Amino acid sequence: MKVVEHRTPSLRNIYNKYREKNPGFEGRVVLKFTIGPDGKVVSMSIKSSTSNNAKFDEEIKKKVSEWNFGAAGAGNTTVTIPFVFSE
Repeated sequence: MKVVEHRTPSLRNIYNKYREKNPGFEGRVVLKFTIGPDGKVVSMSIKSSTSNNAKFDEEIKKKVSEWNFGAAGAGNTTVTIPFVFSE
């Protein structure tokens, strides 16, 4: 998905903020979300996470929920995407 590729740097900024406080910080956050016909996220959940930091997970979830994936036309589309954060 091009949107994910283009928007990932905004997630990296969040990750870097947490890494400054904890240099060894890393993790994998798997998000499951539904995209409406208009391209907006209509629902989202954290399917799993290895970050051990609920605040970080929520910030990632909030940022991705703001993304627009472009109008797809008919119906909703549900996707599951892993985001890996490490150096």
